[in-house]
Parts: sequence; structure tokens; C-alpha cells
Amino acid sequence: MVSRSLSQWSRRILKAACENARRSESRSRQSCSRPSMEALEARALFSASPVLGDVFYIDMENHNLAQPASVTSPQQLQSNPAAPYLNSLMTPGNPNAAQTSYASTYYNVMYNNPSVSIHPSEPNYVWQEAGLAGPLNDADPYANTPNNIVNAPNLIALLQSAGISWKSYQEDIDLLPTSGSVNQPGANSLTSTVAPQDQWTVPLKSMSGTSPAYTNPYNGSHQYNFAAKHDGQLFFTATNGSSSTAPNFSPSNPEAQNYAPLQQLQSDLNGNTLARYNLITPDQYNDMHSSLNTPFTYNGTTYAANTDQESIALGDNFLSKIVPTIMASTAYKNNGAIVIWYDETEAGNTTSFTVPEIVISPLAKGNAYNSTLAYTHSSDLKSMQELFGVSAPGGGFLGDANTPGTNDLSDMFVPGVFTPSSISGTVFKNSGQDHQVEAGLTLVLTGVNDAGQDITLTTITASDGSYSFDGLLPGSYVVTVHDAKKPIGISSITLDSGQTLSGQDFSLLGPDSMR
Repeated sequence: MVSRSLSQWSRRILKAACENARRSESRSRQSCSRPSMEALEARALFSASPVLGDVFYIDMENHNLAQPASVTSPQQLQSNPAAPYLNSLMTPGNPNAAQTSYASTYYNVMYNNPSVSIHPSEPNYVWQEAGLAGPLNDADPYANTPNNIVNAPNLIALLQSAGISWKSYQEDIDLLPTSGSVNQPGANSLTSTVAPQDQWTVPLKSMSGTSPAYTNPYNGSHQYNFAAKHDGQLFFTATNGSSSTAPNFSPSNPEAQNYAPLQQLQSDLNGNTLARYNLITPDQYNDMHSSLNTPFTYNGTTYAANTDQESIALGDNFLSKIVPTIMASTAYKNNGAIVIWYDETEAGNTTSFTVPEIVISPLAKGNAYNSTLAYTHSSDLKSMQELFGVSAPGGGFLGDANTPGTNDLSDMFVPGVFTPSSISGTVFKNSGQDHQVEAGLTLVLTGVNDAGQDITLTTITASDGSYSFDGLLPGSYVVTVHDAKKPIGISSITLDSGQTLSGQDFSLLGPDSMR
């Protein structure tokens, strides 16, 4: 059970109100369908949901959830003995799955268009940001001529413009090398020592190697492998702090403050100093992309070097450590959400090939709820725009997320997370017939929402006697006057999802006196 006070939400609600005022009214989406996809519920973009807390995306690599039996490489993850933790999150009754939902029909983007193939990895990370593919290669942002910079609006730029904080935690960046410079180390020169923060840069260049001065805290190896292609934010000038033609490797890059070494995550969790949107990218040995040059032992089984099963075990080991760490934090317990995201299907683009998508949250439907709607990366993008209340320039959603038939992730959450409810009314001094209102009165809302959480909120009536409680899930609530000598207020309010319940007036004459 989780109790929360209005003070925990007031900053978020106020920010959402300010953001909403800065934006023009968003247009509604018409309900229609895409082949093999569920109908899209018509829904306008709204101001940031005050229900959901901080969001953590963990980006993983190159493995299908399920695939045809004829495909044997790479191995699928469902029921794979090298991925016990991931499978536990998708197993009803498993304690690890108590707060999880997952998608069993999450497909590669453009899966329903056989003439298009959105591969390799990099275009899918760009899609995560913008709903479209950049160049179909895996080059660093400025490595090629022409370069791989994408001239389009992206999610993080929208958040940044709206004043919503974000952070990109990248494994193996911002570490001191024995030669070269931070994020541009000499060959095999990386150490495990985090550089002073005034030396951190935007990591626009990939790096890999083996160094005895570096030990990975998750797999214990001396190999490192940061891949710029696995961070879509680096391919947009609005979020990489560079020009369209040249990288800015300087620590003075204004965007450098948003990129941090993965070691910083623990400090930010401990201090509850996290951003609202947090991207976590393991290196290529911990995201299931690559295997080590040495054997790896996980859960009592030793996996041979340079094998696919080793790469799966390495990634599962990483998830088994990072996810519980986040779940133990105040940010997560305050209705945060973790999304385990995979970049692309392997060996096929049809509906016979799916990738994992797992939501972990106190507000997930829980017990490994299996959402069978059709999803793609456009679903995540659409969901983040809805939850944070940011619309594309001109309105609507970014890129393919604006395509009719795109499902958001709301089915994996309890009702009301994407469409929060509110209660409002006016408090009068007497019967209300003389229109004398009671300003400056402290009101308390208590109750239990449909997620099973105990709720306690407080607010103060305005000069016109009005009050409101926003960001509520469906549930049963009571509104009372704080420290009143007798019960005064409204004794029973039942809220549905997305309900705006106004006119909940009462007077100081007694309980339910105006109803």
C-alpha cells in the first residue's frame, strides 16, 4: 500500500499546468484501424499525468521473445534457460512478476509493410525518439559523410522544451582513461574511475577495448564497449548539443549535463535526484548484443565465450541487478515505471517474430499480465507523449506514432494512469443560498484507489471557496474538513477512469449538506 500527499505531486501538477498553458490545444485522434492492430481509442494529448512517477527505460538488444522453431540463431528469450530473470517477470505467480505486465505481440516497426526493413539497430533507436528511421546503418552520429544526424523533432527535445527533466545513463562513458581524453580514450586505456563531472561530455563517439584498469561492475570482465548507435538522443542536434555538421566534444556542451555514466544512477537513486525521464543503456556486453572473449558463470551455469547463450546470460544478469536496484528506490515506489525495451526482431519482420516489452510499476496491472494488443516502438513514443503531455510541432504525435491504429501502452497499466480523474467543488459557510464561501480552509481527501493504494491528499480552498483534487485513479474517496470538530464534507465519492467530477459542493453545516 502506498500513501502519498499533495505535496509530493504539487510540483508535478503545477509544472503540467504551466506546460499546458504554453501549448496550443491538441487535436483529437480519430479512431480507425491498421491491419492486424486494435482500433485506436480517440484521445487528445493532455497535460502531464500527475499519476505516474519517474520513468526508466532500459534498452536491450538483438533477441526475439518468440520466433519460428526453424530459427535457431539467435536463440529466442521466451523459456530460455539463460534468461531466468527475464522469464520470471513474465510468469504469473512468480514474486518477481507481482508488479509486471508484458506484451506478447510486440513487433518490429513497419512489420506490416513487407517492402520496408527497419534494420540494423540504429534506426530503431532513432525511431524510439522520433517515430521514423534515420540512415539505415550503425555509424556514429558524425562518422559518415553525409553524417547520420536526423533533421526531425524528437521526444527528448519536446520534453526539454517543456521543462521536463531527462537523463541518459550510458554504461562505460565518462570514465578516466590512461591515455586520450574522457569519452575519447586511447586504445585499451579505459579505467573504472569516474571522471570529475566537469569533464563529462556528450558521448558522440563509440569506444571499445580491453583494459586491466577497467572492471565491469556487472559481469566482472575487463572488456568495455560503448556504442553511440544505441542512444537515439545522440542523433538529434537539439539533444546532442552540436551543429548539423560537426560534433561538440567539449564539457561545455550545454547538453553534457544530461548524459551521465551508469555509476551515477545509484547516487541519483539514493538521493532521489532523478529526472522525470531516464534512459539506461548498458554496454554491448550487458545488453545481450555481444558475448565476452572469456566464459561467464551465471546462476551456477558457465556459458562459453563468444556464444549467443553467453550474451543472453550477460544481459539477464544485468537486468537481475539493475531492476531490483531501481525498484528499491523512493522514485520507483512513488508510482515510478520501468520499461524493458528491445530494439528489433532478428531473422524476420513478420508477426511470427516478437520482441520483449515489459512494464514494471506499482501501477502495472501486475502478476505478469499479458497484453495481447499489437505494439511497436511507435507505441512507446505515443505513450511517452501522452504521459508527459508533449505534442509534436503542429499537434499530434511524432512520426509513425501519429498513424491511426497505433496502440499506446495503457493496457499494461491499471485504468486511469493515462486518463486520470479529478474531483472539484466549492465550500460554503452556511447553506450556500447566501453565496458566502469559505476561503483558506484545509480539506483532506482520503480513500483507496483501484490499484489498492491508500490515498491521502490535502488542499486549501481558494478565495472563491473552490477546491480540486487532481491526478486520481478510479476508486472510492471521502472529502473532509481538516481538524473539524464534527464530520463535515462529502462522505462517499466513487470515481471512474478519466472522470472529471465537478460540482462536489458542501457547506459547513454538516456532512453532505450541499449534495
